[in-house]
Amino acid sequence: MSENNQNLKELLIYITQIEDKRQASKIKHKLSDIVVITLFGILANVEYREEIEEFGKLYLKALKRYLELSNGVPSHDTIQRVMAIIEPEVTEVLLTKWMELKISGEDKKIRKRE
Repeated sequence: MSENNQNLKELLIYITQIEDKRQASKIKHKLSDIVVITLFGILANVEYREEIEEFGKLYLKALKRYLELSNGVPSHDTIQRVMAIIEPEVTEVLLTKWMELKISGEDKKIRKRE
């Protein structure tokens, strides 16, 4: 497994360990699915939650390679509500792990060019 794939796997594992504070009876979408769609959307320069929902719909097939999405793409309102309950410290660690993934990928690209 390449270093980049290993880092992505670690990121996805970390995301699945984020505490879900929602009422279990009302959960329609996995927390990890919402976080990953949001993260990928942000990295694709998506600015608004409505655009994150559209991004998810547009790339649904590709996202299903990594995510369950058993109820499809969550609505922008769901995305906003869920992301608002995640602790800032968790978001900070998530972004740090993502940057580690990006840096390891960039490092690989640089080495290939040498």
